Amino acid sequence: MSSSWGDVDNDGDLDLFVANANYFAPQYNQLFKNNGDGTFTEVTIGALVTDNSCSYGSNFGDYDNDGDLDLVVSNGYCTGEILNFLYQNDGLGNFTRDLEALADYTTPCSYGAAWGDVNNDGFLDLGIATCKNTSTSPLPVNLFYLNKTNCNNWLKIKLTGTIANRSAIGARVWVTATIGGETVTQMQEISAQSGYCGQNSLTAHFGLGDAGNVTEVRVRFGCGEDTTLTNIAPNQLLEITEGSLPSATQSVENEPFTVTLAPNPTSDTFRVSVEMKQPSEQLQLRLMDSTGRVVFEKKVDTNGSRNWSEDFSTKITGLVKGRYFVEVRVGEESKTEIVIIF
Repeated sequence: MSSSWGDVDNDGDLDLFVANANYFAPQYNQLFKNNGDGTFTEVTIGALVTDNSCSYGSNFGDYDNDGDLDLVVSNGYCTGEILNFLYQNDGLGNFTRDLEALADYTTPCSYGAAWGDVNNDGFLDLGIATCKNTSTSPLPVNLFYLNKTNCNNWLKIKLTGTIANRSAIGARVWVTATIGGETVTQMQEISAQSGYCGQNSLTAHFGLGDAGNVTEVRVRFGCGEDTTLTNIAPNQLLEITEGSLPSATQSVENEPFTVTLAPNPTSDTFRVSVEMKQPSEQLQLRLMDSTGRVVFEKKVDTNGSRNWSEDFSTKITGLVKGRYFVEVRVGEESKTEIVIIF
């Protein structure tokens, strides 16, 4: 019924999940791992391929932002109790059922499913379309689950094609960062359909775990040269247009200044560090809440230095749990980053 492609083991190639359903009769689902040489090996053990149901929709998405693709499977047109499946990836492409993330896994009948960050908080939310299990069944309401979030970092990348199609369908994105002390490169492909009757957001979403910096972002639109960005701060949306940056790496390196927040997320104190290409006498810092209201601001005399950093206590600044925008202005230029208080 459904097929979903995703690099489940972060080895640089697309693996395949297939959701199966025999009309009102359960079947096993399938996972085929890409061997990297044009062949696939079918996985034969584990909950993902031994759970029995009538599966219709499927979609990959890193709902816990730990740096690997998890999976939702929607089930319907089956006899007896119907439960949707949510699987958590261990980073190696091994999946276990998550029985706690959703308040209720039971469903009258489910069809398509899709992931997307509907409230722009950096965490994937989940929508599931329901169906009438029989012709006489009542029409059920659709299901929507808002992600409660955690302390993991993330990066979202929105692509716009110019030579390629405008939605950048077929483009691939590689994100490299150090997660849990290991160098991890994640790859995602922008797809026109990501599962039966389900379409994920076209914004590529990468969980980063405890990574405080993204070493490299590389984009291949399919036409022309790759676009490469280095030393990217997490917890932001990058918008990249094909061909707009003759050398994206050079563009980032030539920015007038950079802003780093660490640790991020934090529950107590975080440091704001600014590195400038040219000496400056003064900079201005503002903290704004999620509505854009200024909750703290400060003018800083840098005395002609090119580097400045300062620690900010959440107690002294009066910051409570939530997400805040940190805006730094040097001369006519400004940069805004996000800090998470938990």
